[in-house]
Amino acid sequence: MAQTLTETPAAAGPLPVWLMDRVARDRVVVFCSELTDIRRLEQRLAAADMAYAVERMGMGSQAMRARFGGLREFTRWPTLPQVFLDRRFIGGEPELAVALKQAAAGPGAPVPAPALWLGVAGLVPFVAGAAALTAPGGAGAIWGPVTFAYGAAILAFLGGVQWGAAVGGDAAGPRAWLRYGASVLAPLAAWVAALLSGFAGAALLVAGFVVVYLWDEWLGRAGELPAWYLRLRRGLTAVVVLCLMWVTAAALGVASPV
Repeated sequence: MAQTLTETPAAAGPLPVWLMDRVARDRVVVFCSELTDIRRLEQRLAAADMAYAVERMGMGSQAMRARFGGLREFTRWPTLPQVFLDRRFIGGEPELAVALKQAAAGPGAPVPAPALWLGVAGLVPFVAGAAALTAPGGAGAIWGPVTFAYGAAILAFLGGVQWGAAVGGDAAGPRAWLRYGASVLAPLAAWVAALLSGFAGAALLVAGFVVVYLWDEWLGRAGELPAWYLRLRRGLTAVVVLCLMWVTAAALGVASPV
């Protein structure tokens, strides 16, 4: 369990003043010996774009040996490296990996820039199709089938996202069947929607996007998808559904060019 420096846990040893001062200066501080291999730990921190400081504690002086003894007495941790995150002792490299994953999936985690910008870029064909179909002197009936075909491809892609999430979770059991089943049903629904014509195909496509989104919400509330992904999905799905409904209305003659 993580230990905070502002209040010494009962299980920890005495709190050295130098340790409190040191971990207060950087968000992540890694204590290790001169021979400790921390390459994988540094790779994790770099991938998380998190600044950190490394304190290599040699045994060449009495003062350094005393500091190392004070560190281990406080943390009660038998191995190196020892990692402090936000002034809290969290453990070693495996515990840091868990903490970074939790931070990336937490409610306050920002949407990664690549996912945000590429997700928005994926909306362009939907918006272009809706605009072309309903603009004065529009490009004709070709935009309806083209937009629906793209929508079917994206719905199948969302099924692939479900498959990837399932691979990263439990490999067996009823829950795994649900996860993998959902990943396959999405492209199957897209395929059937592409085969159908008119309102039936459009309705199935819209329903597919809504159902996959609701499935994502359920997984997110169960802690199996990061919060930032859900925030991104809400906005993207809303635009996609509105565009598909508008294209359907235009194709059926309900919405006429302005």
